[in-house]
Amino acid sequence: MNGLLKPAFGLFLGCLFVSSNAFAASANQPFLDSINDFFGGIVNLYAPILFYELPFLKLPMILFVMVSGGIFFTFKYGFINIRLFKHSIDVIRGKYDNPDDEGEISHFQALTSALSATVGLGNIAGVAVAIQLGGPGAVFWLWVVAFFGMSMKFTSCSFAQYYRRVNDDGSVIGGPMVYLEMAFKEKFNLWKLGK
Repeated sequence: MNGLLKPAFGLFLGCLFVSSNAFAASANQPFLDSINDFFGGIVNLYAPILFYELPFLKLPMILFVMVSGGIFFTFKYGFINIRLFKHSIDVIRGKYDNPDDEGEISHFQALTSALSATVGLGNIAGVAVAIQLGGPGAVFWLWVVAFFGMSMKFTSCSFAQYYRRVNDDGSVIGGPMVYLEMAFKEKFNLWKLGK
């Protein structure tokens, strides 16, 4: 029975969402505009800090922090993005799959779900905009940043595995929303900051 209720409930929520969007569009979208204005105000507070141009590098601060983090993790883990590349392909191919292992999804399903959350419109359109604004040389810098970004993704996925939470029903939840709270609580007793 439970297996039939989940798809039906999902269909109900989908219809409710579509109908509420159609209603909001016909009602001149005051509700959606208020939500957009609320979160827009929050973004307007953080944007000057995140995109502050560092005077000595002429780069936005967020780009400097992310690239520095990627370089740090690449050297910290001894170029793990190169050393374990073959191993990662073997894991994805299913070489280490065991049907008796705990968990809800396979290694390949974990990869595809992580990629679906990572690769989006910004990655697709961002490349085109970078080439249009910076010329063909932008592709080189995209490759350099992506090389170091692999180590950052490895770190994020490792934290998600280490600090994952197993619920009472056996389902597993992980990711930044879990590991930030749990790691800050465990290491610094600052779970509110992590949350």
